[in-house]
Amino acid sequence: MGLRARADQELEELKNVFEKMNDADIMPLMDAVLSAKKIVCYGAGREGLGLKFFVMRLMHLGLDAHWAMEDTAPGIGPGDVFFVSCGPGFYSHVVYLAEKAKEAGATVVTVTADPHSDIGKISDVICRLPAMAWRAKGDLVQSGQIMGNLYEQAAVLLFDIISQELKERLKLSDAEMEKRHRNYE
Repeated sequence: MGLRARADQELEELKNVFEKMNDADIMPLMDAVLSAKKIVCYGAGREGLGLKFFVMRLMHLGLDAHWAMEDTAPGIGPGDVFFVSCGPGFYSHVVYLAEKAKEAGATVVTVTADPHSDIGKISDVICRLPAMAWRAKGDLVQSGQIMGNLYEQAAVLLFDIISQELKERLKLSDAEMEKRHRNYE
């Protein structure tokens, strides 16, 4: 197919995903994040790697954000958010961690392709990302890419968009965010 044709295809798929979304889809998620005392995030595999981008941006925004599986991640409880990305919504270890966070009193915020999935059933706030994810079900933008790539790419873009929106709501400048950037590189 070639570079340009594949790039055009993948960019068109991403455009189609975001044409199925609007501001109302992300507002409850942003409200939950902004009202949280702590935000602990988790996602499996490649979508988890994309979610780590978001955790870093939350920290740059001055929010108390952590990656769930780091040794320095704090406990979680009432007033906190457990933020999950789970494309197909049925990964048992992701569901288990979310259940434990909910039992501890945290609000479970989920980005998923399938809000009717196992993770969707226990989530307090759901942002549906209508991109084809590996083995996901529902009315999703289909993809010619391999194994859930479209969901993973769309999730990274969504997290970047949300970061920009949070920055505006917090009325922060790039300089204020940069002060929180690691300075020992």
